[in-house]
Amino acid sequence: MAINSKNNSLRDKILEQAWRLIMDKGLHTLSFREVAKTCNVSHNAPYKYFNNQFSLLCALSAQGFELLDTQINITKNNHPLDPVKQLIESGVAYVNFAINHEHIFELMFGNKIPLTNIDEHLFEKSLQSFSSLEKIIIDGQKENIFLIDDSRKTALSCWALVHGIASLFISQRMNPLSQNVCSSPLEFTFELCKKFAHSLCYKTQNN
Repeated sequence: MAINSKNNSLRDKILEQAWRLIMDKGLHTLSFREVAKTCNVSHNAPYKYFNNQFSLLCALSAQGFELLDTQINITKNNHPLDPVKQLIESGVAYVNFAINHEHIFELMFGNKIPLTNIDEHLFEKSLQSFSSLEKIIIDGQKENIFLIDDSRKTALSCWALVHGIASLFISQRMNPLSQNVCSSPLEFTFELCKKFAHSLCYKTQNN
């Protein structure tokens, strides 16, 4: 047990230093050799826990999804029994996470990890964060607050909205156009998510 504890400790340290390296210097700087150097271990040490760089990237990406899911659930807990506020604040939390974890966000949703290299753990964590968003909509649907027929399509639409906002602000494509529209990305996100959430509370001819 003592050996396993030590091994897990080193694995956690590798992940911590790799996360910090990405956050500070960008995804392109990550390598086993650089991580090993910051951990003060041999350059072969990371291979004891990660078969290759994709394995390490999957673990880091899974941590990103776990943190994102935690932040979404915090907003849900802040507004119990109010799916409208939950949906709005979850959208804001998503964009806030993306802005504050720009390079991790790039890892989670970019093409650094080919689809064929995504492991089961990463797949489960990514699905879990989407499921948290979808559950808000399903709960609102059950309470007849969200007057929709397809919760999955609605959840995908919400995800596309906030992901698009996050991507545009991160790439700074939005900045020249939004100067006279909003004071901050989060304010802009709040207003759009508010309109989106309220639109779900009314029946349309398409529903």
